[in-house]
Amino acid sequence: MADDNGHLTILGGGAAGLATGHYAAIRGRPFTIFEKSGHTGGMCATIRHGDFSFDCGAHRFHDRVPEVTDEVKTLLGDRLRRIRVPSHIYHNGALVNFPFTPFNMTKRIGALTAARAAMEALTARSLPGAAADFETFASATYGKTLARMFLLNYSEKLWGADCSRLSAELAGDRLKGMTPKALIQELLNGHRNGSAHLDGSFYYPEGGIGAITQALAAACGADNIKTGAAVTGIEHDTRAVTSITINGRERHAAHKLVSSLPCTVMVRLMNPAPPDRVLQSAARLRFRNIILVALFLNTERATNSATIYFPSEQFSFTRVYEPKNRCVSMSPPGQTSLVAEIPCHESGGAWDMPDNQIADMVEGQLADCGIIRDAGVFDTAVVRVPHAYPVIEQDSKEHTAAVLDYLNGFANLKMIGRAGTFRYLWLHDMIAAGRKAAQL
Repeated sequence: MADDNGHLTILGGGAAGLATGHYAAIRGRPFTIFEKSGHTGGMCATIRHGDFSFDCGAHRFHDRVPEVTDEVKTLLGDRLRRIRVPSHIYHNGALVNFPFTPFNMTKRIGALTAARAAMEALTARSLPGAAADFETFASATYGKTLARMFLLNYSEKLWGADCSRLSAELAGDRLKGMTPKALIQELLNGHRNGSAHLDGSFYYPEGGIGAITQALAAACGADNIKTGAAVTGIEHDTRAVTSITINGRERHAAHKLVSSLPCTVMVRLMNPAPPDRVLQSAARLRFRNIILVALFLNTERATNSATIYFPSEQFSFTRVYEPKNRCVSMSPPGQTSLVAEIPCHESGGAWDMPDNQIADMVEGQLADCGIIRDAGVFDTAVVRVPHAYPVIEQDSKEHTAAVLDYLNGFANLKMIGRAGTFRYLWLHDMIAAGRKAAQL
């Protein structure tokens, strides 16, 4: 039976937008998705390069929202598989298990350092109330040794800001399960299984994470998705959005509007323009871009890791993943690939470097640390991803509220997604948000 809420206009064809369309289709509700690029999937797409595939990030699908997991299982069937592949942290020439395990950590960082870390974790406690900044949170919760060794340097590389400026909210689910109690069990009591945080076992689809967004797109139907459709204007009457402009020339009426576009972009598209205070707050919110550098190698495998994290500043990248270790079909037999993520700002540094120079830099650094060894790199690919991560600083909450309060003030507009809500969200979160947004 057709839903009586009217036509739904969806801006953005990433996971959140596609999920909104999928659930709208289930409800029998008419909808149209407008996507700027030539393909759907956003950051949850899988990229093909010859006979190789790699994801637009080191993605996993976690069983955190039962109804979302059930829906993805229904869409993919036996193509969705639970896997368990270890991750590691590269520290002083050695790979430390992540989640941490006691004997490995003691061997890699030394007995005295491990003992000091265990003692600090034993005495660590959360500060009264909520810690405002990430540095205080990490040091108070896990002890200064572990925080400095594995969390603070990595976070500053990833977010491009001093940890004293970053919000403690960035910890989120990433460190869930990495509690002082769990660390003590592992470091002192010989617990061998590692923390139960999100780098443990996870679901992963055959063919890459893009299989999930491709299935969502197929369920939406090709006729309901418009690619190459950049939103260039959003018209409103101060109470509701009345229409959108596509590619500077096509105007479409907007009955109900769901958007996963960056909230900072949304306010700049509004016509009439928002109040100055809203635009000023939007200007204070920053996103971190990432550059994906894929190296294609003539070897069966280069690592035994799902992901390797690199906290040290001597490396330009924050993490490296080997797609074949998630799904064997991501590389041809006898060959593999490594994908490095370089976080950067919108201008300057790596973002402005030529592709071949970036690829040479990453290849050299991976050779220096022994990850590549004698495997021959015969090809490379560089992919640039803007607006990848919202940089959540201590004052971001105030500015995010100003921007989202303005946008949410329109009766027929709903903001969703990581960039749309300026929150660090997982794939399951975005699908769950789409499920709810389809009811707007």
